[in-house]
Amino acid sequence: MLVIVQGVLGGLRVTENSLALAAVHACTAQVFFSLLVAMALFTSRPWIAPSFALARENPSTAPAKRHTLVKLLLGTGVALYGQIVLGALLRHFGRGIGQTFALVHIGGAFVVTALVLASFVYAEKHFDHHAPLRRGAWTMAGAVFLQFALGLAAYLVLLNEMARSLRSTLQIGLTAGHLVVGALLMAATVATALLAVRKTRRPAGDGAASHSDVPALRRRG
Repeated sequence: MLVIVQGVLGGLRVTENSLALAAVHACTAQVFFSLLVAMALFTSRPWIAPSFALARENPSTAPAKRHTLVKLLLGTGVALYGQIVLGALLRHFGRGIGQTFALVHIGGAFVVTALVLASFVYAEKHFDHHAPLRRGAWTMAGAVFLQFALGLAAYLVLLNEMARSLRSTLQIGLTAGHLVVGALLMAATVATALLAVRKTRRPAGDGAASHSDVPALRRRG
């Protein structure tokens, strides 16, 4: 359904030559991409037959730590999508939009970076044995630093070229790279949050099998 919506929005954006529709199209594209990432994760090996345990520590404290990580990742996703919306407005409306939006976007970059780093540190501290979750956290951390650097470079080039009527190839390239890395950061955040929510197999000798063990037991039967 969202593919159809994207196609209609893209067609209307061209026929109506509407910057507003272009911004909406850019925002819904990120939602669609995130859903594709979720679908790919749902059919992946770590999701279908996880062989890891979310926590080695006291089972009574493990759910609380997982919930804390999920909250951090959800907050990161919300803040990041807000940044994507602001970025789409700035990209398509350019100087026609108020400077306040640009300042909020710059401030939001620091907020997202802080949330990503908080999620990364928490995952490394409490889930160091959870390989897929750690990979997601490392991907988020690497992507946010690259995203911050590209955004800063694009902003500095923009300030240097304010007198130009047309954007340079360098500015276009930096803006495009900033967009792509932002999408990758969003994808990594979604995947990591889903992995944190996923109930996984309990450690050996922990007692009764969890829900994730049921398919395996059925296959063996």
